[in-house]
Amino acid sequence: MLELILAAAVAQATIDPAILSNDIRVLASDAFEGRGPGTPGEVKTVDYLIQQFTAAGAQPAGESGGWTPAVEMRRHGISEQRQLRIRNGKRCSIDLAPESILWTRNPAAKVALADIPVEFAGHAIAAPEKGWDDFAGADLKGKLVIVLTNDPDWRQKSGPFGGERMSYYARLGTKIEEAAQRGAAAVLAVHDEASTEYPWATTKSLFKSPASGVAGGNQPGFAGYLSAGVSKQLFACAGRDIAAERKAAETQGFRAHPLPGLRLSAAFDVDVQRTVTHNVVAVIPGSKYPGEYFVYTAHWDHLGRGKPDKTGDDIYNGALDNAGGTAGLLALARAFGRSERTERSILLIAMTLEESGLLGSEFFASHPLVPLEKMVGGFNMDAVNLIGPTGTMEVTSMGQTTLEDHLKRELAAQGREMKDDPNSVVGFYYRSDHFPFAKRGVPFIFAGSGWELADQKVPNTREPEVGTRYHQPMDEWYPELDFAAAARDIELYYRVGRTLANSREWPHWNPGTEFAAERAKSDSLRR
Repeated sequence: MLELILAAAVAQATIDPAILSNDIRVLASDAFEGRGPGTPGEVKTVDYLIQQFTAAGAQPAGESGGWTPAVEMRRHGISEQRQLRIRNGKRCSIDLAPESILWTRNPAAKVALADIPVEFAGHAIAAPEKGWDDFAGADLKGKLVIVLTNDPDWRQKSGPFGGERMSYYARLGTKIEEAAQRGAAAVLAVHDEASTEYPWATTKSLFKSPASGVAGGNQPGFAGYLSAGVSKQLFACAGRDIAAERKAAETQGFRAHPLPGLRLSAAFDVDVQRTVTHNVVAVIPGSKYPGEYFVYTAHWDHLGRGKPDKTGDDIYNGALDNAGGTAGLLALARAFGRSERTERSILLIAMTLEESGLLGSEFFASHPLVPLEKMVGGFNMDAVNLIGPTGTMEVTSMGQTTLEDHLKRELAAQGREMKDDPNSVVGFYYRSDHFPFAKRGVPFIFAGSGWELADQKVPNTREPEVGTRYHQPMDEWYPELDFAAAARDIELYYRVGRTLANSREWPHWNPGTEFAAERAKSDSLRR
């Protein structure tokens, strides 16, 4: 029965697997050199996208009628020669540098902090919709702020922040932003292997490269991690027990407070290097409400050239991640371009710098070319299914938005079911280009085919495909990849987008979810 439903869906499809395959083949070819931002591979990629968007009937939606708004990326390399010391008068003095991981996204060429006070902010959460504010009454200006990783309820199956499923507030980036908004000079997190799921050695390797950033936003002088061992010493230097402080921070009503007597001094140089790269933005104007937009995103960038593999191949082609999603944007542009014009506009954004930390999407969302409050909702495509047909689609952090109701109906028409993505537990929703839009209130879905294959009776983890190809030179185009499976998923996104682009509906975040309050601020503009 499933095979008949799938065949019927393919027969009605508007996404051509063969054309999708060709786009992926071109974008992931050696000629594009891994699509590294700021390289000749970027020039070829951007030229190809503009050519294909134009042929599809889309129009440029960048600044001054152009396709390619510029994004300046900065890489901040901290000198190995650094000072980072905590003192409490004559009582104790601790050199934190050997047991710290530091980064900065501040454009200054030097960090110099002398004898600043230290504040403990617990999990550093301000969540008015949950009646939780660790910062209430605290003065963080000019201080080092110590924070804990994850959510207060991460050890539980359920709780105010979702229990073991990471919330937006669990992100260290969110904690740093909240503290910086309140004037923090620096933010250091207590590393905990259980709550971060990474050993200290692994965390050090993950953060050994220079930090990347774009202009704008609140940034402290520096941020980072302290090892569990030196964190314990730091609290003891203030006469406090870290275990007791951690327990208190798990309770609603906890408030940030000074760590008595502690003073931090820090000094190091920062090497700031700048690269200009580009998003590519296309629009198919709506026939009746052109100032309202259904949005599709995908990142065009990959890792460029790097360390050769055992065959000597040094080009990280990125077919799965993310020539597939970028090809999906082109397929959607063609589908909307050749069909009757929708009442609302269709906005398609090919992002740069996703692999550097969602910088292209963060820049767009913080410098929007169209009003965010007029975005109806959207889909982000990152690593589309090139493995095989599945009976499910997994929605990361499922249950947050009414946009899912439309996807569920279209899935049913394909004989498929919707379920939660197990990656939601580790906060996967906050790790791709939809997130900068979502945190500003725009309903976005990040979904993909389930990990089982519909034509097999036992689960297939796809590890031979994903595990060996992801971020490796062998992530290349192969004719054996299942482009029809990818086309079937993109077809879903097309049908949901078309339905909403021809309606007066405004999908919303479900009450109590992380981004509902932000969206509600502009509700009066969507009536």
